Amino acid sequence: MMPPAVLTRPRLLRLLKKLSRELEKRAVRGEILVLGGCAFVLAFKSRPATRDLDAIFEPKATLLSIADGLAKTEGLPEGWLNDGVKGFLSGAGETEHFLDLPGLRVFVPTAEYLFAMKALSMRLSEESRDLEDLKFLIPRLGIRTLDEAMRLIEKYYPEERIPPKTSYALEELLEDAFCRSGGPGTGCA
Repeated sequence: MMPPAVLTRPRLLRLLKKLSRELEKRAVRGEILVLGGCAFVLAFKSRPATRDLDAIFEPKATLLSIADGLAKTEGLPEGWLNDGVKGFLSGAGETEHFLDLPGLRVFVPTAEYLFAMKALSMRLSEESRDLEDLKFLIPRLGIRTLDEAMRLIEKYYPEERIPPKTSYALEELLEDAFCRSGGPGTGCA
């Protein structure tokens, strides 16, 4: 059995329904844009679980209050619902409707926008899933070259905001993807 802090797709859906019911009891309609690992678990089903629910949400104070209550009753860590990813939002970001509940509308970023966010915020540590998430999105988006990847990121973020590590890591990921697909020439062993 998974530890209680692990948020699987079924558990995330149950928690979203509980958030919705609590909002409904208060006669409040909320909205949440699910980001980060949670988007990969819920919308893309590319991960089995995540540790928290990174999101942007309204009404913020009400949802945080409800989330604090759920943390106690559901054995979740404090801050399981958080907006720590807000520094990586783009004014050009595109979202899609994911789920409509009586008290809560849930949105997810498009695959392109999520790719750009992940590439911009990329963490290269061992415990990070960012590289695996990008590996998942590269073939889904049909990205074949570093230029294509960088143009996609620049659709959402100005070039000066993109750290050098992004292009280096993407170049490696794209080379690996090319080699796995049996591409000739670039020194694939």
